[in-house]
Amino acid sequence: MLAERRCPRPILPPALVTAPRFVAVLLAAFGYYFAAFGALPALATWMQTGLGLASPAVSLVLVAQLVVFVAVSGLVSRHLHALHPAWTLGVGTILVGVGAVTATAVAGRPDWPVLLPFLVLSGVGAGVVSPVLPAVAIATAPPHHAGAAGGAANAVRQLGLTLGVAVCGTLTRTSTAPRMSLACAACALVAITTGALAVRLLRRSDSS
Repeated sequence: MLAERRCPRPILPPALVTAPRFVAVLLAAFGYYFAAFGALPALATWMQTGLGLASPAVSLVLVAQLVVFVAVSGLVSRHLHALHPAWTLGVGTILVGVGAVTATAVAGRPDWPVLLPFLVLSGVGAGVVSPVLPAVAIATAPPHHAGAAGGAANAVRQLGLTLGVAVCGTLTRTSTAPRMSLACAACALVAITTGALAVRLLRRSDSS
C-alpha cells in the first residue's frame, strides 16, 4: 500500500481499499479461508499421529467438508446473489467460525467424529461465501478497477489460507488434542471476528 500511494496510477487506489464495502469483502475473504481450510493439514496430522488413523481414513473424514462445500455451492449459488452481502459474506464467515468452535471439543473428547460438525458447518459457510465473493468484490469497485478488485479478493483469500496453515501448524507442533483444540479456537476467533466486522461494515455502508 505504501508503494501504491506513491504510484501515479495505482492498481488499487487508496480510496477503494478504504471503502467500507470493499474492506468487508477482504475481511470475509481472509477470515473464511483461514478458518475453513487453514486447519486441515494440522487436523490430518493429528488424526494420523494422535489417533492412529491411516491416511485413507483421514482423507475420508476430511472429504466430508469438500462434499458439503460442493453441494451447497452447486445447489444454492444461483440464489445467493439475490441476498444482501452481509448475509452471504458476513454470516457465511461467522458460520465457519461457529463450526470451528465445535471442533474445540476435541480437547475433552479426542476422536474424529467430534470434527464432523466443524467439517459440515465450515463446508456450508464456505459454500455460501465462495460463489458470491468475486461478484461482490467487483461490484464494490468502479468498472475500470473491477478486475483488480476481484484479484485482490482472491489474493487475500489465499493469504488467509497461507496464514491459517502457518498458525495452526505452529499451534499444533506437538500434535496433541489440547493443541488441536487451541488451533480450532484460533480459527473460530478469526472467522467470527472478521465475519462480524464484515456484517457491520456492509450494513453501515447501506445506511451512509
